[in-house]
Amino acid sequence: MASILIKLGIPTMGAQMFVLYYAVMSALTPPVAVGAYAASSIAEDNPLYIAFLAVKFAPAAFIIPFTFIFGPELLMVGAVTSIFFSLVTAIVGLFVIASAVEGYFTEPLSLVTRIVLAIGGLALVAPNILAGGIGFILVTIVLGAPIYKIIYSKYINPS
Repeated sequence: MASILIKLGIPTMGAQMFVLYYAVMSALTPPVAVGAYAASSIAEDNPLYIAFLAVKFAPAAFIIPFTFIFGPELLMVGAVTSIFFSLVTAIVGLFVIASAVEGYFTEPLSLVTRIVLAIGGLALVAPNILAGGIGFILVTIVLGAPIYKIIYSKYINPS
């Protein structure tokens, strides 16, 4: 599989890591879901239900391999500044995507807020300065007020 990706012009390291990541994810996703079968025997629950929950809680595992292809900075290839930028935006973006999937930040999120957060998080994970800037603006607009409330209540006016 990786040789096909390499023939398409994808860097060797990115192609290999892409294939490796998705090979590991086969333990999580249905219909194989070997990891879900092991977890279901421990939890004494339906293996398919456990597999679907695992997929719901692991969106990062499905997004990160694409960053290996489109921007190898997360594989520590490139200038130090671009590696640092990609790493920070990817961490923040994955946190925001997790909030959007779960539907909760400091309080339950509306459907529109979740969609905007998911778009902003995906833009932050994308290894591109323009996309990262757009994602940062979207996330700041949506999460600015709740973050300000936390800071204000804990540090500015702790009553």
